[in-house]
Amino acid sequence: MTRSMTGHGLARATVEGGELEVELKTVNHRQLEVKWHASPELQPLVGALEETVRGRLERGHATVWLRFAGPDKSGVALDRERAKATYRALEALRDELAPGAEVPFSMLGSIPQLFSAQRQDSPDASVGDALRECVLRALDDLSTTRSREGAVLEADLRMRVERIRAASVVVRERARIVVEETRGRVLERIKRLLDGTNVELDHGRLEQEIAHLADKMDITEELVRLDAHIEAFLNTLAQSGESVGKRLDFLLQEMTREVNTTGSKSADVTIAHAVIEMKTEIARLREQAQNVL
Repeated sequence: MTRSMTGHGLARATVEGGELEVELKTVNHRQLEVKWHASPELQPLVGALEETVRGRLERGHATVWLRFAGPDKSGVALDRERAKATYRALEALRDELAPGAEVPFSMLGSIPQLFSAQRQDSPDASVGDALRECVLRALDDLSTTRSREGAVLEADLRMRVERIRAASVVVRERARIVVEETRGRVLERIKRLLDGTNVELDHGRLEQEIAHLADKMDITEELVRLDAHIEAFLNTLAQSGESVGKRLDFLLQEMTREVNTTGSKSADVTIAHAVIEMKTEIARLREQAQNVL
């Protein structure tokens, strides 16, 4: 079963001290690369999870987010002792400079040194196991989406391969006609050239030359190999495991070689159009195959 390199996984868990969330996103890449984004509280646990993630991902560029949300204890804390001391100092200054004047209590709010931001609780020390379990569930979810997208991708790949097969049938049928048409044109031209002359036509030699020309135009071997590559491509799509995308890319390179040779051996317009169609589909296949695991 074909699996896409593009996917998304998400898992959440409730732990002592807050909530965990693990999110994974993958896109196509020839090698495996993993990029981590972790909440400060979870950053020390990334190293222990690296092997777990890499053990489940063969290729592609993966981005992993580890998030922790503790109870909402964010806010501002007042240093009460410092505030009292500050207010007493203001009153003393008032008594010295303006006895009897009021010291507004609101003045304390304009002194930033009296306040500090409160931090959320850190996760409990036992969160490591829960986080690893959450990562595994996110990886399972990622695998599900990769398989789902892979099924859509496989359907498109099969459709395009069948278009190539249909175009190759057109080429094969037209090639037989082209050989006969070429033979007829050569004979007709030679007859016109020899008409009115005393030159005797060597039919045996002529047939040899025509056979040699037909052999140069023959694309049977190329079409046979192309058919073999198409079958191998379809069989590979039905397989599971690692490096399916790499094998598909290799087969598409071989298909390109056979189609190019076919096009170079014929000047027929119908065959040329079919060759262009095959090249177009192969280019699209190669682009799509880059996203196959």
